Amino acid sequence: MTIPPEKLRSGHLSHFSPQTESELATVKAFSDEGWDVGIYLYGRRSEPKVVNGKTKDKFSIRYRINQPVTVTATLKERDLQDASDMVKDVKEAFLVFQNSASDAQQNYEFDRGDWSYVARPVRAANQSCLQCHNDYAVIDKLQDGRFKFRKRAVGDVNGILLYAFRKRHIN
Repeated sequence: MTIPPEKLRSGHLSHFSPQTESELATVKAFSDEGWDVGIYLYGRRSEPKVVNGKTKDKFSIRYRINQPVTVTATLKERDLQDASDMVKDVKEAFLVFQNSASDAQQNYEFDRGDWSYVARPVRAANQSCLQCHNDYAVIDKLQDGRFKFRKRAVGDVNGILLYAFRKRHIN
C-alpha cells in the first residue's frame, strides 16, 4: 500500500547558496545564459505494517516530498512546478537507481512543459546514514504490482535530488 505523499521542508535541503568558487561560477553561468534552476528533494520510507502490535508481512511505502528551492536568483519558488507533479517519475527513478549498482546509471531524465528534470540518487554513503534511514529498501517491483524489500544498507538509495532547468522567458 502506498500512503499519500507528505509535503515537507527538508532538514537536508531547506535552501541553496553556493559555497565554493566552482558553485558560484556554475550558478553565475546558468544565470548569465538565461536559465532558471531549482532543486527538489524526495524521500521514501518503507516499513512493515503493524496490526494489533504484530508485524505483518505487508509494507507501507511513504513518499516524502520536500518543497523545492531555487538555485538561480531570478527564479522564485512559486515559479517552480509543484513537487507532487513529478511523483510518478520520481517513483520510477527510485526503482531504476535501487536496481543499479552504485556506479551504474546515475541520471533519470524527463520533461514537464518547458521544464527539464534530471534525477540523481542520494545513497546511504556510510553506516551513519543508516542511523536515521533505518527502514527497508524497495529492491524490485513485481509484475503483479507488489514490491520486494530488504533492510536498508550502505549504498541503497535514501532519496532523489531532482534538478529542474528551463530557459528563462524574456518579456
